Amino acid sequence: MKRWLLLLLLVSHGACFRLSDPIYAMKPLRAAEPHGDEYSLVFLSIQREGGLFARDIDTVYFRRVDPPARGSFVWTTSEFLFRVFDLRSVKDGHFLIQLSPGVWELDRMVSGRTHWLLSDEARVSSRIYITRPGVYDLGTLRLDKPGLFGKYSLAVQGDAGSAERSRQLWDAVKGTPWERLVAAPPRDAP
Repeated sequence: MKRWLLLLLLVSHGACFRLSDPIYAMKPLRAAEPHGDEYSLVFLSIQREGGLFARDIDTVYFRRVDPPARGSFVWTTSEFLFRVFDLRSVKDGHFLIQLSPGVWELDRMVSGRTHWLLSDEARVSSRIYITRPGVYDLGTLRLDKPGLFGKYSLAVQGDAGSAERSRQLWDAVKGTPWERLVAAPPRDAP
C-alpha cells in the first residue's frame, strides 16, 4: 500500500501531467471578468510550424511601450498551478488577454522551455494602440522557420474578423460583460 501511495505521489508531482489535466483540456476558451472599466480584451492566435517535437505556444507576453508605463508586462499562460479551477484564457494557440489603455507590443512567446524573443521589427509591426475599452481581434500570426539554419519569423495570416474567428470570439465572451462589445456572429445557413 505504501508503494502505491509513493508511486501516486511521484506521478502526480513528477514531470508528467497533473491529475487535473484531462479536466482542464476539456475546458473551453473563456474570457475572464474585466479587471476594470478601462480594460480591453485582445484575441490573438499563434500557429507554429509543425515538426517532430513541436509544441503549441503556451504563453505570450505584451510589453507596454508608451512613456506613462513603459516597460510593464502583461501575459497570459496555460502553465499555472491549480489551473483546473480557473477560466481558460489559452487554448490550441488562441489567446485572450486584457490590456489597459496604452501602446502595447507582442514581446515574447513561450513553448515549454523554449522562449522566442521578438526582433525590434517584429515587435513594432505587432504594436497595438488601445485608446478606449473594446474587444480586438488581432488575427493569426504564424511562426515560421525558412530553413534549417534560418531565423524564425512571424507572418500575419490576414484572418482577423473572419467568420470562424468571430464565432470563436463570441463563444469565449458569451455571458460575460465583454459580450456587449462584440457583435454576434452570423448564423449558419440551413
